[in-house]
Amino acid sequence: MPISKPQQLSLFFNKLADNNRTEIYRHLSLNDLCLFALTSKSALNDVRKNNSLLQLTLHLAAFAAPVSYDQKVKSRLAVMRYLKLSPELLFQTGITKDPAGREVGGSIYKIFLGAGDAWARKKVHEEIIPLIPNGEAIAKQQYNEQFPRHADQRLSKEEKLYDDRNIAQIALIEADLKEIVAALKEDSCTGYKPTKQKTKDALKKLHTHLAPNEKEVIRSGLYSPPKIMEMLLQVYEDHYDLFSVEQLRVYSLLVVGKAQKTATAVDAQCYKKGKIKTVENYEPDRTSTYFTSTGAPEALGEEFFIDIEHGAWLSFLRKFDVHAYFETLNQAKESATWTPHTAIKTQTKSLKK
Repeated sequence: MPISKPQQLSLFFNKLADNNRTEIYRHLSLNDLCLFALTSKSALNDVRKNNSLLQLTLHLAAFAAPVSYDQKVKSRLAVMRYLKLSPELLFQTGITKDPAGREVGGSIYKIFLGAGDAWARKKVHEEIIPLIPNGEAIAKQQYNEQFPRHADQRLSKEEKLYDDRNIAQIALIEADLKEIVAALKEDSCTGYKPTKQKTKDALKKLHTHLAPNEKEVIRSGLYSPPKIMEMLLQVYEDHYDLFSVEQLRVYSLLVVGKAQKTATAVDAQCYKKGKIKTVENYEPDRTSTYFTSTGAPEALGEEFFIDIEHGAWLSFLRKFDVHAYFETLNQAKESATWTPHTAIKTQTKSLKK
């Protein structure tokens, strides 16, 4: 959901009576309101007077939205514009939805923490928090609230960020993967689809455990722990020579693909560059994502890391020249016996030696 600057839109709005503008605002989407508010200072003040600026900025933070999809600085966030104008918004709390449909509660700062957006957190510590009285202390307090286990030295760096919900979800998915592997071993997956009810049931359980809980507002921990994707990919790699092309495709489509659709916005931005998660010094490309402004994945797998439509996957594309893969893909499509998996198996034979 980029924020672009329209030409002289605010001049038209400023000529409307207050009650007329308020009525128009009620019919605008969050995307349109965010866009309009950035056209001028008077527009921002007017939107602030008639709407919840906090709600708009929480939305932008949850979607890791760029200012524009053709912006020169790829990592720039639209929400930073608002924070530079109103730094106090950083720590104010509310509830919004992320692209995967999760309801998340907290501040913009806590959204960056929960989504694992290390780059955004770094930028607000550099540019916004120094503008807020007692800002570092407030940030520390909100960090402690988001990650209640952070001080437990017995845990790994990522485990310190888990809450009880994360721990339970990981355990459920770990059990689901064992069921899926056992089911796939007995399923030929003819036509690149699960053919046995046991397989379908195992996949359905996984999808349920990956999906957002509609009755839950997430207020702590990670929204989507990177360990989940790492587990899915490890199972894929462990069974790469054991599964048929059909079974591998079903796994990539209905296991890895489903998990990617529940990614956070910043995870999606990292996936498109072949990374499972962001780190502090890695600049996510905010202009490269498969989420639309409504949250629906649209271009899932069309670049670099995974091609959900044809069954390619993240784990091996991290290990060899993706450009060579796509060149092979384009050259080989005329062959009647070609499939994307056989093309990638040819590419990765050297990795197995």
